[in-house]
Amino acid sequence: MSGGTVVHVGRMAPVAADAVNFLIMCSCIGALFAAGESVRVAVRWWLIRRRPVLTCAEFTSAQPGTAVVVVGRTAAGPVITAPRSGLACVGYQSVRVHDHEVSDNYTETTTDPGFEQGDTWLHGDADDAEIHLALPVRTRKLFHFNSPMMVRVAHIEDRDNSLRDQRAEQEFIVPADRPVVAAGVVAAAAGDSGRLYLDGDDWPNGTAQGRVGDLARRFARDVAVLLCTALVLTGLATALFQVVRR
Repeated sequence: MSGGTVVHVGRMAPVAADAVNFLIMCSCIGALFAAGESVRVAVRWWLIRRRPVLTCAEFTSAQPGTAVVVVGRTAAGPVITAPRSGLACVGYQSVRVHDHEVSDNYTETTTDPGFEQGDTWLHGDADDAEIHLALPVRTRKLFHFNSPMMVRVAHIEDRDNSLRDQRAEQEFIVPADRPVVAAGVVAAAAGDSGRLYLDGDDWPNGTAQGRVGDLARRFARDVAVLLCTALVLTGLATALFQVVRR
């Protein structure tokens, strides 16, 4: 028998097909996620825009329990330094977070906010009015691509963490002299019904640095980016599916 080279035709085809099928699955999941997020952002903005827009001065006479949007800005000074991050700010707060894995599919999270340092209040643009925002409101983003009023700048995990118990310290800062839009619910302080603050521990409440007009344009851009991402991933999945069928 004469010598020769044996060529194995199509041996890599099953591996390549599996890889393409995996890419199709990832593209479909990504497209569904982007499309769902675009709808979520649109609904959130629609709900927020239905609320009355108040200045800090107007907020002082609002009715407790009313869902509102408040416009203002962070304090201009004095500027201080946050101890964990070393960043300049007008106010900061440390929060202890404990994640405890109760079971394989359930994790319990508890937070322990520390004392606020500096000025963490929302101030009026043209007056001396100022309002207090609950921690969940001032640290939660209104939109994906906008920073909240209070930005997390440090996350320091405990050395003694285990697989089931994860503890960490997070540091949040308030940058100086930034316009802010805050969405929440008017609430009265315990024991003092005349002292109001902005509460809201659930969706769609939160804050964003910027003005209402700027956020409207940013909202449109967020939705456009998410929809374009969904379309691109859908097109990619379709093209890959055609390759597999050949």
